[in-house]
Amino acid sequence: MNRTIPQEKALDQVIDWLQKGAPHVSLKDGTVITGFDYSTYMAPDFKFADNTGQCGTVACIAGAVRLFKTQSLASRDEKNEMATEYFASASLGLEDDEAEMLFYPFELNLRQITGYYSTHKYQAPTTYLDLGFGEEFFDPDDEEFLPLTQTRLASPQQVARVLLHFKNTGFIDWFILEP
Repeated sequence: MNRTIPQEKALDQVIDWLQKGAPHVSLKDGTVITGFDYSTYMAPDFKFADNTGQCGTVACIAGAVRLFKTQSLASRDEKNEMATEYFASASLGLEDDEAEMLFYPFELNLRQITGYYSTHKYQAPTTYLDLGFGEEFFDPDDEEFLPLTQTRLASPQQVARVLLHFKNTGFIDWFILEP
């Protein structure tokens, strides 16, 4: 886990933004990031960001990294989510499995999650992550079950907590969020 100073800065910037609840941030090109949305890299937020009637954008972790580093929404014109993921991965110094666990854990099945834990020599989870958003049925024999599905609804502060844990330990562990 040897990150460069720019990679550490990029991670710290996203952690700080999320810890504050993902407040509105104005970029150099005038774009306003109006919040956090784990379901999309960068997308228009049709709520008015201010009383000028200008709309802003919401971003996930990868989208926020890209927006903070480029200070522009122009990169969104590519309409290529993978470009954003690769840009953010390089900006944060992530391995492929770390990028998956960080950018879209809610889409990973039990086999993928167990593989990540095993690769990093941690004990794999034996249950689903319960953040209090309803009942989930956990069947360890179902390869299509998504144990981290509730991360899609995690608050910015919860995501910041996982990022801070990752920064300090080198391991992405969503299960630290369980009460």
